[in-house]
Amino acid sequence: YPLVAELTHPEGTMPGCGGDPASLLAGDWQLQSLTGHSLPNPSEISLSVSNGQISGHSGCNRYFGALALTGEGISLGPLGVTRMACPPPQMLTEQAVLDMLSRVTRFDLSDDGALILLAGDDPVATFGR
Repeated sequence: YPLVAELTHPEGTMPGCGGDPASLLAGDWQLQSLTGHSLPNPSEISLSVSNGQISGHSGCNRYFGALALTGEGISLGPLGVTRMACPPPQMLTEQAVLDMLSRVTRFDLSDDGALILLAGDDPVATFGR
């Protein structure tokens, strides 16, 4: 959550948080790393979030779909993808990116503001602004 609160009372202090978590995701992101994959040019992979929708470039084609935040979780998709053919390395990159997006269940932000997408407790990708 984007806001942090702290309640202090005679028996101690209680931390809390609030606000709209979607505001943390809004905007444009560039891939920095994809767990388990060495990508020739990760900056070609993008993710944009706006009004409950995601879109971006997957290495070859553009993708788009719904984004839903549920408590501590996130759900992406179903995704639509344009259908251009690209050289095999780009197609492999695209498949890895689309597979990763289909597995995302949570997100976190690092201390330096990077967006970390997770499948369960496992980080699957990191994006920067």
